[in-house]
Amino acid sequence: MSVIKFGTDGWRALSAREFTFSNFAVVVQAIANLLVREELPEQPTDRKEVLIGYDARALAADFAAEAASILAGNGIPTAMTRRPTPTPAVAHAIADRLALGAFVLTASHNPPEYMGVKFIPWYAGPALSDITSKIEAEVARVYETQDIRRDDSAVPDTLDPRRAYFDALRYLIDFDAIREAGLRIAVDPMHGTTMGYLDTVLRAAGCDVRAIHDTPSPAFGGGLPDPSEERLGPLMDLVRTDYLDVGLANDGDGDRFGIIDFEGRYIAPCDFISLVTDYHLRDARVAPGAKVVRTVATTHLIDAIAERYGAEAVETPVGFKWVGEELRKGALLGGEESGGLSRGDHIPEKDGIFACLLAAEMIAKMGTPLTDQLRRLRREFPEHRWFRRNLHVDPERREAVMERFRSLGERAQVAGQKVAKVDTRDGVKVWLADGSWLLGRPSGTEPLVRVYAEARSEACQEALESLMLEMIAS
Repeated sequence: MSVIKFGTDGWRALSAREFTFSNFAVVVQAIANLLVREELPEQPTDRKEVLIGYDARALAADFAAEAASILAGNGIPTAMTRRPTPTPAVAHAIADRLALGAFVLTASHNPPEYMGVKFIPWYAGPALSDITSKIEAEVARVYETQDIRRDDSAVPDTLDPRRAYFDALRYLIDFDAIREAGLRIAVDPMHGTTMGYLDTVLRAAGCDVRAIHDTPSPAFGGGLPDPSEERLGPLMDLVRTDYLDVGLANDGDGDRFGIIDFEGRYIAPCDFISLVTDYHLRDARVAPGAKVVRTVATTHLIDAIAERYGAEAVETPVGFKWVGEELRKGALLGGEESGGLSRGDHIPEKDGIFACLLAAEMIAKMGTPLTDQLRRLRREFPEHRWFRRNLHVDPERREAVMERFRSLGERAQVAGQKVAKVDTRDGVKVWLADGSWLLGRPSGTEPLVRVYAEARSEACQEALESLMLEMIAS
């Protein structure tokens, strides 16, 4: 039986344990089979080239070369990067080159002992379930047959997506405003793929850039390449000590963002996405009825902002693939609480570099630090207290805990409020009468139940936090 579970983010596993060259070959061959047979849903028949990119992890380039060999063995033309490259740059190259798709060797923000591979289809966004289910079924078949075809003599074309990607960013971002503002910016690529990307475009825009963790390190300097508040202490210190305007960070493959304000404080993704929503919708050029997209776990402050400007907020399940699908349908922008953001005139894939540049543009054009912009937003839309907790639950108790979440709908009151609605499409989400809400979702990979909540008062927040502990009490 195959140990390979191929989902939205592809397949991630411990390197040299589950993620081996033999198992990886099965994944590549399975996808090659589907591409050659033209069996993926809505697969275009006029595209042939498949791109290959990789991050800075140990053996990532070797796995990329193995993918090129197998694809060549199946008659599929390839182009491969020659250095670690951000996932959004590879995704953009799919659209720019009209490619059939791309393999990206990355485990994103996971620890260095992990390796991963994702397949990005021709529309340059995360693979949807109808595609990943086909891939997983074919992986199981190839795992049994071990019918792998290679051409080790084939040499893939060289892929350097920087110029086209930078050109796209110049269209998306107001670099003239950034240049005029003369911003002083700290950048932390976390030893990942955005080295030579984010810092380069900011320097080209006349910014004074101070970079840390900007040397290659397959072990990510002994840390975790995750731009979360817990991991950005050095960036916070640099912003404070050098009196900089902002600190900008990306994860290992560049699809997530982390932002530090001029006072050295972390700006949570929900807060930044809310600022981005307000920044775009207040622009008179935005058509009435524009759609903004958020996942089920992301702050409803976005909904309140959208309502003010006559826009529509669209809720999706957790996972940027759903956000990307709405962007492809014409939504203005979309984001998720884990640090993913993109816009409808860009790729339908989360792009941490774009998000960081957008932060610089907002500081430059608004003429105030992000913290001041956020304070203004909170004055206009008070009492949106979003928070998240990871509750450790033994696997054998996880279903019982989720049943407790489902039973909340039967209570007369939750956190002092009547229950307005219960939604079980993606975990269990409970809406309360005052607009507060609580969401419980089991992790598919860890012994956790992830709980997200938003309270409309301090008292409600305290009650919801107590309720979280009640849910996991034995």
